[in-house]
Formats: sequence, C-alpha cells, structure tokens
Amino acid sequence: MLSRWRPALRMAWRELRRRKVRTALTMLLVALPVAVGITASLVRHNTGWEGEQQARAIMGSADALVVVTPFEKIKVAFPYGDLQTKPATFTRGESGERLPVRRDRSSVTVEALLPEGSRVTPAPTFGDQAISSGGVAFVTFVDAADPMTAGLQGIEIGAGRAPARADEAAIPEPMADELGLLDASGSLQTDATLQLLNGQALRVVGLLKPQPYNAARIVASPRSVLNRHPGSTLLVDLPPMSRQSTRDVVSSLADAGVAMMPRDVILHPAAWNARVPPASPVDVASVAVGALVVMFGLIEVVLIVGSAFAVGARRQIRELGLLSASGGAPGDVRRVLLAQGLVLGAVAAVLGAAAGIGLFRAAIPLYESFTDRTVWTRDIDWASVVAVASLGALSGLLAALFPAWSISRLTPVAALSGRFPIRPGESAAHRPAFTLVGTGLLVLVISGLWMAREFAPKPNGDFTPKSPLPAAMGGLGLLLLVAGTVWSAPYVIRRVAALGRLLPLSGRFAFRDAARHRFRTAAAAIALMITAAGAVLTGFVVTSASAASAAGSALPPHSLLIYPRDTPRDAEQTRSLVSTVERVVGDVTVLNSYQAVGADAPRSQLIARSHRRGSAAGVAVVDEGLLSQLIGSHHTEALQTFRNGGVVTTERALVRDSTAPLLLDGARGRGDDQRWELPATAVTPPRKISGEFMRAWISEQTAANLGLRTRPYVSIALTSRPVTNEDLTRLAVYGIDARSEDPPDQNWRSISLSAIAAAGLLTALVVGMAVALSAAEGRSDLATLAAVGAGPWRRRSLGAMHGLFLGLVGSALGLAVSLPAGLALTQIDGLAGTAMPWLSLTATVVAVPLLGALAGWAVTPTKLSLVRRTA
Repeated sequence: MLSRWRPALRMAWRELRRRKVRTALTMLLVALPVAVGITASLVRHNTGWEGEQQARAIMGSADALVVVTPFEKIKVAFPYGDLQTKPATFTRGESGERLPVRRDRSSVTVEALLPEGSRVTPAPTFGDQAISSGGVAFVTFVDAADPMTAGLQGIEIGAGRAPARADEAAIPEPMADELGLLDASGSLQTDATLQLLNGQALRVVGLLKPQPYNAARIVASPRSVLNRHPGSTLLVDLPPMSRQSTRDVVSSLADAGVAMMPRDVILHPAAWNARVPPASPVDVASVAVGALVVMFGLIEVVLIVGSAFAVGARRQIRELGLLSASGGAPGDVRRVLLAQGLVLGAVAAVLGAAAGIGLFRAAIPLYESFTDRTVWTRDIDWASVVAVASLGALSGLLAALFPAWSISRLTPVAALSGRFPIRPGESAAHRPAFTLVGTGLLVLVISGLWMAREFAPKPNGDFTPKSPLPAAMGGLGLLLLVAGTVWSAPYVIRRVAALGRLLPLSGRFAFRDAARHRFRTAAAAIALMITAAGAVLTGFVVTSASAASAAGSALPPHSLLIYPRDTPRDAEQTRSLVSTVERVVGDVTVLNSYQAVGADAPRSQLIARSHRRGSAAGVAVVDEGLLSQLIGSHHTEALQTFRNGGVVTTERALVRDSTAPLLLDGARGRGDDQRWELPATAVTPPRKISGEFMRAWISEQTAANLGLRTRPYVSIALTSRPVTNEDLTRLAVYGIDARSEDPPDQNWRSISLSAIAAAGLLTALVVGMAVALSAAEGRSDLATLAAVGAGPWRRRSLGAMHGLFLGLVGSALGLAVSLPAGLALTQIDGLAGTAMPWLSLTATVVAVPLLGALAGWAVTPTKLSLVRRTA
C-alpha cells in the first residue's frame, strides 16, 4: 500500500513546486483559518481563570504565599485554591474551656524557618485614604519593584518608577492629570506631590498602567507612612526543590505556626489533595455557537480549497491523461490528486500553526486594549495547536476528494485532449439538489422556532438547563442547505448566463463562456458563495451579540450612574456635583431619584406588596424625565398614571384591578396612615433596568401627598459623548462614585467592527484568489482572442465581465445559504425578533460582484506569453 503512495507523493511535491503561485494561493486558503483558529484557542487558554492566571492573582510571580498565624502550631488545608488554617495545640482556661495556644506574631522570624536561599517580600495590604480634592483613594501597600509582585492586579508602573521610600507613591495617569501633576508633555512634574486630607503629602514618582476599573488609586511602599498596620502575609521565592521537599517545608512551617501555600497547589491541586471548585454549568448557547462556527469554518475551508483544487486539477489534466495512457488505473490518478491535497494541507497547516502562535504573541496588546483584560501568561497549548493543525491538514485532504473522484472518471483520450465531456442533463435542475435545499430550509425553520422557544427568557427562579438539540438541528439544516446549493450550482450558472444576452458584446461573450466552462465556473462560484455566506453570517453573529448586549445594558447609552455620599445632598451640593461632572465629562443632564421614608421613621422603606405571597418591590421617587429614560417615552398611559399620582412598575404581579398597595416597611405601627392603594400601571421596559432604581416609581408630588419625606438616592447624568474609564477615575478624584456602561460598550463596538473588517478582508482576498485561479485556466482562450484581433482592453473587459459573473452567482448563492441560516440560528440569543445585519448584506450584494469585476480586470494580462507548444 505504501509503495503505491510513494510515487504519488513525489509527483504531488513536484507539481506543487512547479505551480508556485497557485500553490501559494491555495496554501494561504488553508493556512489562514488554521492561524485564526490557533490564535483564538491560545487566547482562550491563556485567559481562563485557572492555573497560572489564578496563581498570579494570588501570589504574583512568587513560589509560595506565607501567613504568620497567632497560634503556636497549626494544621493547613487548601480548599478551592485558598489557604485555610486552624490551631493544632490547645490549653485549658480558668473555667476549663479549650483554648488554642497563642503567641506573639512579631516573635517569629520567617526567614530563619525557610530553606537556605529563600527570599521574602511583604504581600500586598490594602487601605483607603482621603485626598484633599474630596475623593477617597484605595491604597495598595506593596513593593511594586520586586519581581515577586509581577502579575498582581493594579500595581504595574507605566511611567516613572515604583515607590520605594516612606513618602513616595504612584497613581493613575488620569488622576495625576486631573490634579495638575503632569507637564505639557504628559510626564510627571519633578515636584509632583499628592496632598492628603489629613495634611500629609506624598511625592508622586510613578504612573500606574490603565486598569479596566475606575477608582482613585495609590500604590505605596510597605514602609509608607500611611501603612500603620503591616500585614503578616509574605511572598516567598524558594530555591529549586522537589515536590516532596516542598511538602516537608510546609509541614515544618505548620509546626511553627506558619502557613505556607506553594504555587504548585494551584497548578497541580490533585497532587496536594486540594479541593477544587465545582465545575461551572455548561453554557449551552456558547457551546452551540462554538460548534456551529467550527462546523461552518470547516465547510468553508473544504469548499474554498476544494474549488481551488478543482481549478488546479484541470490545469494538469493532460499530465494525468499521460498517466492513464501509460497504464495507470483510476485509483492511481486519484492518489496523485489526494497526495497533492495531503502534502499541501500538511505544509499549510504547519505554516498556519506557526503564524497562529506568532499572531497570538503579537496580538496580545491589541486584545488587552479591546477587552480591558490582562493576559499574564503566554503558554502554548500544544494539544490545541496539534488538534487545529490536524484539522487544517484534514481539510486539505477532504478538499481534494471531489476533484480526484471526478477527474479519475475521465478516459485517457478525453484527458489527453484536455476536454471535459458534457453529459446529458449535467446542468439541468436536479430534483435531489432542490430536495436537499428544501429539506435544509425546513429543518432550519423548525430549529429556529425551537431555539426561540428554548432560549427565550424564563421567569425568575427557572434554571432549567437548555437543550442543545435545536442548535444541533440547525447545524444539520445548514449542512443540508449548503450541500443542496453546491449541487445546484451548475443549473444556477446556466440560468444566470442566459441573462448575458441583454449585455454588450463583452458581457455576452463572458457570460456564454462561463456557461460553456461550467466546471471551472462552478468551482470559483462555490468558493465565492461560501465566502459571501460566511461574511453575512458573521454580520448576523455580530449584530445579534450587539443586540443582546444592548438588551442587557442597565443604563442608557452615554450616561453616568452617580451614587450619593453618606450625607444627604442639599441644593448647593447638587450644584457642585453637576458642575464637577460637567467639567470632567462635558454638558450633562442630571436626573435624580430619591428614597421615600416616613416623617417619624427615617429607617423605613416604601415598598409595593401585592396580595400574592412573595411579590414585592421597592418604590423610588423619581422625576418624569428619569422615568421616561427607564421605561421609554412610548409608554404614554404609564406616564399619565405617574402624573396623576399613581404607581408605575415593571412587576405585573403587583397590579390588580389597576391598583397597587404601598406600605412603609420598618415603620412602627403600620396603621392605615402607612398603607395606601394607588392607581398603578405595569410596563415592559425596553432594556434591563439597573437594580439601584428599584422596580416601582412614584412622583415627588405623590410622595408629598402621602406625607412622606425624601432623601437623595442615585442619579443619572446623561452626557453628550461616550464616557471613558479615564472620566470615571477623574470623577473619583473628587469623591464622585459613578458607574457607566459606555466603556464595555465601546470595547464591544471595537471588537464588532474588527470582526466585520476581518470578514470583509477575507472576502476580498478569497474573491481575488478565486477569480485569479479561474482566469488562469482561461489563458488559452485569451490567446485565441488575441489571435483574431482582440486588443488588450477588450480582453480586460472580458476578464472584468467574467469576474462580475462569478461575483453575481457567488453572492446570490451565498445569500441563499446565509439568510435562512442567520435568521434561524441567531434565535439562540433569546431576544424577540431578529437584528438584521444590513451592512453585511449590502456589502455582500454590492461589494462581491464589484470585487469580482475588479479582480477579473486586474488579473487579465495585457501581454500574453506562450501557453502551448504543438510542434
């Protein structure tokens, strides 16, 4: 068996080396998805909360975490990646109770208990400090310059140096800028000083790297004047030792009342009998989406590369005819083409794997800036790399199957003449093809309806697991639809080519020639079909995810949720707050909410409680502008109820006979003067409402009519531009505790645009390749045209019309696949209706034919070279 494959592999290698341009293009089609798949796999592997990520969050780059306990001897356990201690020696108190033996922690010298060559540094401790501008800064006491602290969240120095002296500190750049500590170039001033509210001053020597959360932060040395309560936890750098030696150290330290958790406990919990957290429930939606993406990606690669192989196989048809004429069997011809697919797929998979690893390393800063997540590790998951690369190599082999099977059926005479005999009915409408298309559409409709019901929002407390069956059915429907569309491609080509009679000369000739060479045309059109379908489905995914993100957003776009200080805000404090927010963010409109309390019960709370057990909601006092933002201005009936002194709520169970009962919870007596029945209207809000705003609302006038007092609660500031994390940090400098959903929305928008741009770039690349490969086979036809007097511009116009034909057929078939699949499969988001990706649809309909025409024009040479020598 191997002896038959050796000559086939040699011939395949020789052919691939001869056709360098075609080989490079086809290899690129295989290597690109391999590189993307490996990059995505490595990003997921290095951002999961397990192993090294968890270790860095707990102990940075240290080998162990050590805690000095107040007990003379302890027992140590490691539950769920944490350190747990309990005393091991006890004594009896005066009354006979059992008491652990204690000692003074300061009497313990940890360095003396550790192996020789060990080094220690204090673990981070935390506090807070009021600054003179009015805010409260979160302080981290840590030696940020020590290598053992590398990886700890929020202490990375972006400019300057780490604080080392007792009067030094590092702060975020937006905080330094807001306090006027930066010069015109954006660097720290030489005399930059942070003034604290207690009169102390810290010299600012470093700027912290941006973090995905907003706060006024200070990083100071453990020796800082602010650190009045140094911790008893240390980070330890151990000398190289075996696991058993490490166990002995843990045991000896426990006998001395010192607990140590080695890094190896987190990396290999089973070796330490450490309990691990229970596995989180499987997210069926994520798994289903991932499986569908992998399946469609594999289909796309196989069809695109298969189309390139089909065109390439026709270029060597005469050589394969010589093999048949020399005594080669059809199986030998198949082996030659399969060997080409195997060699090309294997080489492309290796190159794609190398490119994927390099892309992962290079794209980490971009990923961190988009997602506000730090990728601390750069591990290569070789199992995933090998799996994805093997899948890519397999796709190359699968792509060669159909061309190998179809060409091996040719007779030697047909192969030597370079002609593909046209069989009767080859381009007719095949009933099985359209049966597959219809079955696929029916399956997609059923799966879409099933998914819409299965993944629709459930009532509170319903945690029934989702079934993966509708997603699997949708994948099957997509597979049937693609298979039927591919099978019917020759018929579609013939029907579209008939429209050429309405075009000028170049169009008529190009369309007729495309129909005459249906084998070549179908191969290129199928490549464009699956690429266009992939672009449209990417648009469906991005649009659906964006709609789901908007539906889950608890705040309006371009807004701040502002929490009040401990003391109530009077009119002057409110004006000061608005002035500060406007200075940082720009023009704002502030909408306030209040808590309603009894006149003589300041700790009471106004709630709405229905007659049905368990149905209750807090009631907030708001103005009409804020209510319109929460429920939408289209709820005119609810707004009228609000103006007339009624209650508006999102809990329909609270409303019965158009009324809702209100009462003061926590008030003494709860008499009739503390219970009310008010007119009520229940509404469905357009988006999720932040929990701070309660679920029922009344007006200030209604609260006054009920004899209730109000005190400031939370406010929304509607801004004229998107809010950034820097804005939130600047506001925290002045003591304004605010939250906004604009930063994650901006990150999501950047990711979405990047995905659409990548899909567009890949579409343009595949269109160019498919048209170029198809045009390369028609070089002999161009030579014939040149011989009968067709000039360069005429030949280029023919090439452009040929590319236009491929683009029209490819985009039409792509839409036929992607539209029903996208409408059905995006029901997995659980939202009502479907968000249509009009940008992707328009771009596919317009850009693919135009790109095809442009590529056909560009790849048609003005000067022809020798295409065949006959004597």
